[in-house]
Amino acid sequence: MDMDHNCFNLAVWMAASNNASMLEKDKYHYMDLQFASRTQFGRDPRCCDWIDYEELAKLLQCGPDRDYKIQNCSTILLPYFRDRNYILFIFDMGNKIVHILDPHSPKLWYSGLDPIMPYNGILEIVLNYFSFSMTLVNPAWKENVYLWHRQLKLYLPKAMDWKLAGFLVYNYLKLWNGERLSSFVNIRSDSLRTEFLVHILKSSANECTYDIPGELQDLLKLIN
Repeated sequence: MDMDHNCFNLAVWMAASNNASMLEKDKYHYMDLQFASRTQFGRDPRCCDWIDYEELAKLLQCGPDRDYKIQNCSTILLPYFRDRNYILFIFDMGNKIVHILDPHSPKLWYSGLDPIMPYNGILEIVLNYFSFSMTLVNPAWKENVYLWHRQLKLYLPKAMDWKLAGFLVYNYLKLWNGERLSSFVNIRSDSLRTEFLVHILKSSANECTYDIPGELQDLLKLIN
């Protein structure tokens, strides 16, 4: 089974809630798959619905449990989904870098071709919607993200099974420390799925925590 989008969005929201208290200086803004689904990345324009840009811009606003403004964030993490493919775009606001973390990135660097080339089309769409949304949330936004340096992270945990891509991208998002992944990701299918489930169950943002039997809660605490 591949990643369920509702579960992915829930896990991202929980990760953001868990990390909010730990990030006092460097504020991270975690986004879920709503941005990709609302902008309908990759669809034929003739088949796309009307986009509500005001609603899109709300995805760049902090939630009620997080006291910050988007202009004060050092990092914005934006996952993307299309045709079973997940990619994580990370906007380093201070250094003006767009990091690309793709669990199925093509190995073009061996042939001497530009490794960013396969992403130029989707990047143009992502950056266009991102920039427009930023101007709605922060009228002082004057950055031209098209001129930012683009960096494909080559040495990442990868998986041949496309069904694991969503789980890997979630781990990329959760473990990003500003420059790289902070710890090792076990790419075994059962491990990725189990860790994902455990994270949701252990999260302080899980409203059903107290419905879990005490014995099981104690067991979950023993799992790293």
